[in-house]
Amino acid sequence: MEKQELKTQKLEVRYLKDDERIRSRELYEEVFVEDADGFSELYYKIKARDNRILVAENDGAIVSMLHRNPYTFRFRGASVPADYIVAVATKVTCRHQGLMRALLTKALQDMYADGRPFTFLMPADEAIYTPFDFRLMGNDDEEGLAAQGSEELAEDYELFVEKDEAYQKRHIDWPEWETTPMMLRLVDAAKFVGKIGAEELPGITKTAFQKLEQVRVVDGVYINELV
Repeated sequence: MEKQELKTQKLEVRYLKDDERIRSRELYEEVFVEDADGFSELYYKIKARDNRILVAENDGAIVSMLHRNPYTFRFRGASVPADYIVAVATKVTCRHQGLMRALLTKALQDMYADGRPFTFLMPADEAIYTPFDFRLMGNDDEEGLAAQGSEELAEDYELFVEKDEAYQKRHIDWPEWETTPMMLRLVDAAKFVGKIGAEELPGITKTAFQKLEQVRVVDGVYINELV
């Protein structure tokens, strides 16, 4: 397939407006072929109705995107907002031209401005996200976690998704969830690392992650059914 050279002067990175979200579905189904039969319909009906979709447009056409799906976590008794980055996709003919880097950089900057202490994603390939300071976090594959409520989870875990009314409205019960490790990235290190007893740091360091790894993160069966 012939590579499409992008026109820099006609390239725009922006968030889609509410009535434009459906425009991203074509790229979603082009890249995530396995989701085109059934799941994409549910995703755009339930998740994409109120998420934030950041796109790169070339001469008005969407050529790359990522979705910021909102969640509320419980961390040591406090509610913490965090975005789940999903649907990171670039048209095959437009890859390897810096589009994903531009979108991730913009999204992380905006999350910092929005007060999001961390973000997370399910990587197709860990090596893609390691240069952006994402790290594998948690590895619990215990059966039955998805059925547990917040109070039960609080007995064993310090960081987990709150299953509040907003969660229930946005949850998709899909039979084909797979257990895959998640990657987490600190967005505001001083805000989050300080809460777990480490010194406040201006950026992400090995020390911060060593401390962060002591926090038990619900993962596997539980986190992965959030897509």
